[in-house]
Amino acid sequence: MNETAEEKDRRECLVNNNREASLSSLSASAIKEEATEEPTDELAAAAEAVAVSDPVVPAINPRDYDQWKKDTFEEVAEEDIERYMHACKLMIPVDQMSFIDGVVLVSILSKIGAVDLYNDDHLYIRLGCKYCYEARCCTIVVTSNHWLIRLDILNIRGAFGDPYDVPSGITRLDRLEHLTVCGFRSLPMELSTMPRLQIFHLHQFSDLLENNNNFPVFPVQMELKQSKVLELDECELEPSSSFLAWMVGNNNLPMLEKLEFIDMEEDAIDCVLDTLRTANNTDFQDNLKVLKMPWFYLNNNSRLEKIFWFDVLSRFPKAFFS
Repeated sequence: MNETAEEKDRRECLVNNNREASLSSLSASAIKEEATEEPTDELAAAAEAVAVSDPVVPAINPRDYDQWKKDTFEEVAEEDIERYMHACKLMIPVDQMSFIDGVVLVSILSKIGAVDLYNDDHLYIRLGCKYCYEARCCTIVVTSNHWLIRLDILNIRGAFGDPYDVPSGITRLDRLEHLTVCGFRSLPMELSTMPRLQIFHLHQFSDLLENNNNFPVFPVQMELKQSKVLELDECELEPSSSFLAWMVGNNNLPMLEKLEFIDMEEDAIDCVLDTLRTANNTDFQDNLKVLKMPWFYLNNNSRLEKIFWFDVLSRFPKAFFS
């Protein structure tokens, strides 16, 4: 039987109301188990109270909070909402972490397959050391004001196996300063909107995926205007890689001070050196202070050693080799 337009509108309205009620119930129970006053938006009030102690962080306003609720629950399938709420209650230490950041974190880990909402063994978080927490396949650092400032997404399924797409929702962690992503397939263009991201660490990704899947790992127009450190660790690169095009692209890394390559194969280092040697006036040419390469390959390959010292390092007047 076909659904009439009126019936469809009524059904969609009911679904949206259920989502709103679910999040309101979750946020209220997470911040305060029993209401002592008339019902209010306790999550927004709690976030505002925390933000007051950090003059750099503006207090959340009701309009922003409403948009956050809408964005978060639109990403959750209707049949998963109950388990999503359950996961948030188990994983978010609300006395130590911003509940808003915690809800976004649970969504990210669920989307990339690090956490199974239907497996309680996955739904844990434990204190590693002061302000540092460990969850399944990730490490989190929070400030004394409870905001999440560092997220390390660790190896989920082994090096170069079953890569995942980093979800655009990660940008809702708008106080994030340090991001590590491991074994990913692609990054969202929306990372450009993260105002505080200063350290970007890429671990175990492969540009070879581009040839196999016909899509770029890196959005070449992504601009990380606040980033000062870029690190690559155990990554596979080739001459036509989107990463290399992005690295030297106009206005992509204007504040970069440290560029580091760790445990890279000789072919990948060759590609990096050739890109740095031939690029025209990179944005970070006058800002770069540290350029780190695997010494083993430079010391055992006279061609690469010559390119590095005479053709690459000489282009960055303030940089030294580490």
